[in-house]
Amino acid sequence: MVAIDIARFLPLATFTAQVDRHVRDLRQSKRLPGVDEIRLPGDRRGQCREERLRDGVPIARVLLAQLDKLADELKVKPLRERPSASG
Repeated sequence: MVAIDIARFLPLATFTAQVDRHVRDLRQSKRLPGVDEIRLPGDRRGQCREERLRDGVPIARVLLAQLDKLADELKVKPLRERPSASG
């Protein structure tokens, strides 16, 4: 791993503008047949984070049933009865 202080070479705003331009150019590149979008490292993680914040973390039905059984044994509210629960 290498850490570089960009500001020692050029103003940070200039560097940021250049990176933004490169990202924009990459995303606007010609795509191969069947490719709908050009993704860059971190894109999927960001999309997944947005989905989880909006919809919650998906839980398999089998696991949800197990957790609800445990909740019943512990006399706590089952996940299925909570607002963000989905199967």
